Amino acid sequence: MGSIITTKLGGYKTRGAFVQVLIIYMLFLAASLSISFIQKGWYYLFGICLWFIVFVLAYTEPIIIGILLNMVSPPERSTAISVTMFIMMSFGLLPAPYVYGAVYEATLECNSIIHNDRSFIGTDSY
Repeated sequence: MGSIITTKLGGYKTRGAFVQVLIIYMLFLAASLSISFIQKGWYYLFGICLWFIVFVLAYTEPIIIGILLNMVSPPERSTAISVTMFIMMSFGLLPAPYVYGAVYEATLECNSIIHNDRSFIGTDSY
């Protein structure tokens, strides 16, 4: 969808493509930050924000790849795409489980300190 709209706005070689991605990423940032402030019971709002985040990523990826392909000379395009994918996977997908795990463990530790509850380390008795 993003590539269709970008083509109608003048293509990947115009400044409008970059501005379009920048505006969409600002909306992405707003949706990402608002997820932190959603309270219990607002599952629909959480779902809408999460859907919007996935939509933005799917919308902007073809635009960014199109901009990249137009910036690089034809013999270097395959290398540029390979390096881009390597960087995206290295910094995006690879550390995600470890980061989520660290956040989860830190949250458990903070909740234990706040509530003086040590059940998360298996010391509670029934």
